[in-house]
Amino acid sequence: MEFIITDNQGREEGYLLHDGIDIDIGFDNDFEIEIPLRHYDEKIHNENCRFFYPGTEYGGIIKIIEPVASMDILRLGGSVWRGMLEHVALEPKLGDDYRYLNGEANAQIGLLISELGLSDLFVASNEDSGMTFDKYRVPLQSMLQSSLVTALETLGGRLDISYQEGESNGIGYVLVSAVPVVDYSESVEFSQDGNVNVDLMNYKNGVNHLICLGKGELSARTRVDLYAWPDGSIQKTPYYTGIDKIDDYYEYSSAEDATVLEEYGRKRLQEEMNYMEMNESVGSIEYLEIGDIVSGRERFTGMKIKSPVVQKIVQVDGRGVTKVMPKLKGED
Repeated sequence: MEFIITDNQGREEGYLLHDGIDIDIGFDNDFEIEIPLRHYDEKIHNENCRFFYPGTEYGGIIKIIEPVASMDILRLGGSVWRGMLEHVALEPKLGDDYRYLNGEANAQIGLLISELGLSDLFVASNEDSGMTFDKYRVPLQSMLQSSLVTALETLGGRLDISYQEGESNGIGYVLVSAVPVVDYSESVEFSQDGNVNVDLMNYKNGVNHLICLGKGELSARTRVDLYAWPDGSIQKTPYYTGIDKIDDYYEYSSAEDATVLEEYGRKRLQEEMNYMEMNESVGSIEYLEIGDIVSGRERFTGMKIKSPVVQKIVQVDGRGVTKVMPKLKGED
């Protein structure tokens, strides 16, 4: 895999020479590049220079420059495109209590990109996604990327991001689209039987009863109890009891409304409840995108998982050899 590097105006300057690239998409949403100091070029190894692999989400804008003289390398870092969108707050319009999405998904993404001043780099697809929001209410204190991901999940969709090369001037842009989730779980299973090294972690020590506390004092305090169930759902009635019950508190002291408190409590419990995680090593699975569904099986324990891809680690060595590691999380 060969990446293209640009100057600080986005004009392409050729292929990026490096000793290694590490990209995290879906969790930290950042990247790190190691450049031999002897190859340092101020024009392309500087703030606001872009690097990318055309037609994919792999790339970002350099914001961190760290010479490491003891190792004779230059470290470059910054946010990937998804991370840049995650740094933009999606707040209600002036005078409104909430932000709503209403209409065809790509059109709504385009309106947000324009309104939030992101049009210099980001462009929404003009295609009809086939998905339409019906007064979807964005949770308060939300960031743009995670808001769109969560909203599209309700429609069976995911957020697709790819860098597109420009015309003759070489200045490209980041295309953002709403596309349907692809379920590969029936046709693709990662396991040792397929010569793939699969590591599954079955985490069963997660919180299954979250006590959510809002505004008020003592017995008058707003309270919502949420319970995790084995199928991964969150309900108002308990499933786990006795020694299997694991409690925790969540405080949102400014929440007067139980509906708002529950909304944020569900997000917190989703982070703290039981989950399974898959780490696998395989030569080339670039087709898997954040949100796509796959399955994995560990031969020795028999553990299985079917879940969306929530993170991709992309590692490229100095020779261009690429390793893509998707991570899944969710109930078995």
